[in-house]
Amino acid sequence: MSYLAELVEGSGRHHGAELIAFYDRLETEHTNVLAELERYQVEEPQSALQMAALLWPFWMDRGHIAEGRARLATALERGPATASAIRASALYGAGTLAFRQAANAEAARLFEKPERSAVLRAAPCATDGRRMQAGWPRRAYGSSASSATTEGPPALSTWSRTPRT
Repeated sequence: MSYLAELVEGSGRHHGAELIAFYDRLETEHTNVLAELERYQVEEPQSALQMAALLWPFWMDRGHIAEGRARLATALERGPATASAIRASALYGAGTLAFRQAANAEAARLFEKPERSAVLRAAPCATDGRRMQAGWPRRAYGSSASSATTEGPPALSTWSRTPRT
């Protein structure tokens, strides 16, 4: 089974110890995971976009922030530019990773992309069912991490404000 198939199959079902074990496996097989992602970048850009969109929580959790940002940027550049849930998730991931590195202007730009906003206005947030508003990053985080408030999705409101590399 491909890593993409495993990511799709496990999406939203891994929690607690199961998620840790899954991330441990991805970490162990990181070189192979990236090789598959790179192959998709060339052969199937839509699949690369989907894989990157599914990998960003792993990159964030395991401290591969810069790598995740670069991989998501490539996938977004090469993947289809039409609005889709996959593209919206990739933009959200790229924005979240940018925020984690205190690149707030970049995060806001990614969060407010029209193709992301259109999809998210029509779909509930995956974590708690609330509908997300397109402009929340600017209201919530202002121009610097030190001005952060607890507005926005619950996942962001609980994060450490320390930039990561």
